[in-house]
Amino acid sequence: MEESPLLIIVFKKRYDLDKNVKRKNYYINESAGIPLGFLLPTFFISGLVTLSCSPLPMGFLEKLLVRSKNEKASLLIPVGFQSKKAEISELKKKLFHEISNTI
Repeated sequence: MEESPLLIIVFKKRYDLDKNVKRKNYYINESAGIPLGFLLPTFFISGLVTLSCSPLPMGFLEKLLVRSKNEKASLLIPVGFQSKKAEISELKKKLFHEISNTI
């Protein structure tokens, strides 16, 4: 995260304030999760690397970025190019019978 040229911070707006009256926002996880499900593969297809992470605690981000009390940081997404020093493990695909039981 320290070396990536782009850091996306996703905030959830848990409720709206209308004249000091709280109005709950529904489906906030889905509203953020579905677009992110399209965004992350798009980075990959574009030749970028990324990783989604949720370090705890993240409350410092609301203070650092001067966000409203109704917004909560939920996800960090660093985006960049793969380091030349990166080592990627070779994964072996398991056969179907190794991961399933059939009757």
